[in-house]
Order: sequence, then structure tokens, then C-alpha cells
Amino acid sequence: MQRILTDNVWQQISPLTRKAKRKMAALAYVSSPSYLSFRKGDILICDASDQAIRSGETSAAVLEQFYKAGAEIYSCPYLHAKVLIFDRTALIGSCNLSESSAKVLRELAILTSDISTRSQALAYIHSIKDSSFPVDETFLKKISKIPVLKRKSLRRTKRPTIHLGNRTWIIRTYRLNPERYKAEEPFVETAEKEVREKLHDPDAEISWIRWAGKSTFRSLAREGDTIIEMTSERKSNRVTVSTPAAILKRQDNEKWTRFYYETQEDSLSWTSFQRELRRVGINQIKKNSPRELTPRDTALINVIWEK
Repeated sequence: MQRILTDNVWQQISPLTRKAKRKMAALAYVSSPSYLSFRKGDILICDASDQAIRSGETSAAVLEQFYKAGAEIYSCPYLHAKVLIFDRTALIGSCNLSESSAKVLRELAILTSDISTRSQALAYIHSIKDSSFPVDETFLKKISKIPVLKRKSLRRTKRPTIHLGNRTWIIRTYRLNPERYKAEEPFVETAEKEVREKLHDPDAEISWIRWAGKSTFRSLAREGDTIIEMTSERKSNRVTVSTPAAILKRQDNEKWTRFYYETQEDSLSWTSFQRELRRVGINQIKKNSPRELTPRDTALINVIWEK
């Protein structure tokens, strides 16, 4: 499992962590206990320096609450990392443990159960723990006496919710005759311009897939999903398989939907792709209808293009 979370990250993570057997975190600033709690067996490393306490970025009262619940707490001045591990899952992103992070700021984080990523995150937490200061009763008593400067509250504004896709699709497409879709060119030109602006590259090569009719792919695929395209001429058996590409724009019309992505230069022949599939242990992918890949197959297929 691997996906991107946006905006109200802590509100999405909170339900997932409640039953976690153990949590370990390196979070720069900690000022709210509302979305994540630390108890016996948990480890929290944060910036509890005099400056962080004085500015209100880290709360002595919140640290004391976690300490009394039995958590191990450490202070690491100048810490700016934001990483949380709970059981076999890691969250790595931009989020401090604060009300402003949960309700005001535009945040992003990756939630992953990738073994390698989790292991590296775990190693990082242990490495900075060894060079941090233990937060004990004496430490808490000292920082509790530091006067906190009143900070101007960030104004809450209604944030548009961004729903990024996290599916991977393998799809069969056929090259279209552009003359047949002349009337749709204004839609294509508008969308390609938007995608180039997203990429900050006015010369970017943009490709698109036009999908009509009812299908799971047309219904569910959205920006952020990954596509692996198997392409051929309409009456040809010669199929090429493109490298994975991210859907950058979905454009809906009553009769069709277009998916735009940055043109992929690398590709494999169908024979080569089949050989690589067998090499990584996948035997069930055929030249047929579109399908969503399982997380396992997605991970295995990624190995093909990592060579």
C-alpha cells in the first residue's frame, strides 16, 4: 500500500493509529493531542528547545500529557522532519502535530507500507534519538516555566479537497484517426495547455487517451492514477507497452472522457514485456480489456522499469 494524502492529513490518519500497538515519531513541532496520542511503548522526538516552547510551536503541556501516559519523549533542537511509524505503516510528509496543520495549512504526506521505506524511516528515528535529549520530569518542569508568546492565530479558510488517485491501470489502446475527431480539437488544445502549465514546461509533449462507453476505468480513473498503455494500430497485432505514466488531467464530456499524461519516450515490445512479466513472476496479464493492477502486481511491474 502506498498513497498520497493531502490537506487534512491528521484527520485521515487519526482513526488508523488508534489501534496501533506501537508508534514512533520524529515530528518537528507538537502542540495538539487531538489527532495522535502517545502512550507506554511509544517514542516521540520533537523540537522542545526553549525557542520552540517560547514561540508556542511545541507545547510543554502536551508533552507532559504524553509523558504521563508512559511515552518516551526526546527533544532534538533544529529538528524539521515529520515522520510517523505505526505498526507496519509509515507516514512521511509536511505535517507538524498541530491544529493549524490539521485545519488550516495545505499539507501533503505519503502513507506507505513499503518495507524498505519503513525500515529507512525507522533507522532515521533511532539515529536522531541517540543524539537527542531525554524529556523527563526535570526537563518538563523547566520548559513549563518558559513564558509562551501569544501567536497570531491563522485564519481558517475553506480549503478545496483534493482527491488524488492511487490506482494503477494497464490498458489496451488503439491509435486514432485525428480527422475523425476534428470537432474535439478545442477541448484537446485547452487541456494540453493546462497540463503544460502544471508541468511548467511550454514545450512538454502531451499525450491523451480518449475513452467512451461504460467501463470501470472510465468511471474510476482520475488524476494521480498511473497508467501502463499497451498500444497498437486498429488492425495490427504489433503491440508496444509504454512506461508507467501519471494521469495529469481528466477531461469529461457526456460522450467521452480524455486522460492526459506526459508523453513517454521508452517502451517495450509486447514480446519483451511478456518476458519481463514472467521474470518478475506475473503470468495473468494479457492483451485484452483494461484492468486495475493489485498493489503486488504494481510493485512487481515497477521492477521492470527500474533496471
